[in-house]
Amino acid sequence: MAAKVSSRRLQKEYANLNAEPIPGVLAAPLETNILDWRYVLRGPVETDYEGGHYYGKIKFPNEYPMAPPSIMMYTPSGRFETNMRICLSMSDFHPESWKPSWNVGTILTGLLSFMTSEESSTGTLRGITSAQRRALSQASHTFNAKESYFCELFPGDVKELFDDSDRVIESLSQNRARQARQAASEAAAEPKPPLQNETSPSAEDSAAASTAKQRRNKKKKEKRKAAKKLAAEKGGEAQETQPN
Repeated sequence: MAAKVSSRRLQKEYANLNAEPIPGVLAAPLETNILDWRYVLRGPVETDYEGGHYYGKIKFPNEYPMAPPSIMMYTPSGRFETNMRICLSMSDFHPESWKPSWNVGTILTGLLSFMTSEESSTGTLRGITSAQRRALSQASHTFNAKESYFCELFPGDVKELFDDSDRVIESLSQNRARQARQAASEAAAEPKPPLQNETSPSAEDSAAASTAKQRRNKKKKEKRKAAKKLAAEKGGEAQETQPN
């Protein structure tokens, strides 16, 4: 039985995969065991795997996400041994390199990338020609149709399931682009803050300016008062010098 932490985490990941699919990847847990997942990888275009659908298994430990899962592929691909655990940096072969932030999507994206490389590890095949791999890609649909869990978890035409997933991905991409354009438009419409030398006066600046103005007005008043006093004194002296 799955631990509560791993169960909640995997249920959340399944919901996220349905809401935001990953290109070229389908994945779902068994109804009876959230730790036991099945996946389908779509063979990337312009590779020996183009047109193929590759079915496999991810088995998560009770300690997930603190420990990595095991990964294997059932569909013959010419790249991996069937029904054998595959050695990846994010599989149970390398618990020392595992990161709890990785998830189902991360794992399968990594597996798809590793599949199209020629890097060798436990679970990979050697000496398989390009022609053999292409033949296996065409035979993959017939093989998968015989697998009971494959038919249960990925019913109908798997190509249509991938097409539906692609439409969701495209719609999400368009929505994000539209939101980005809208945000950029709103940002451009907002008044730009003035440059530092054009900034509105602060409260301290206003107070200082007001004090300076008061000093100037006081000096003006003092000058006018002094001028009046001087004028008055000159007027008095003129009266004293006039003859009787």
